[in-house]
Amino acid sequence: MAGFGQVALKKAAMELGRSLLGQYANGNVLLGYALMICSMGMISVAYRGVSLKVAPALDSLGFVIVPMLSWLFLGEKVTLVKGAGFLLIICGVLIFVW
Repeated sequence: MAGFGQVALKKAAMELGRSLLGQYANGNVLLGYALMICSMGMISVAYRGVSLKVAPALDSLGFVIVPMLSWLFLGEKVTLVKGAGFLLIICGVLIFVW
């Protein structure tokens, strides 16, 4: 959910030609902040049932999820080096959690 919030905020930041108030009070910004706040609440509840050892490892998956959502919805490029980094992060999480 936080990933979608970050994508909404980035989409709002890419829009040009708005007034100062329009930059902060448009639909994408409000949606992004709402998703980030909801995500924070859901993470707080989820951390109650997850070991404190495992939680930071799972949280690092955000470094994979957000760029992939940006590629999917915003058309950002994912290079071979980034892809290799994603695989390293995923492998590290799997090793740590296992």
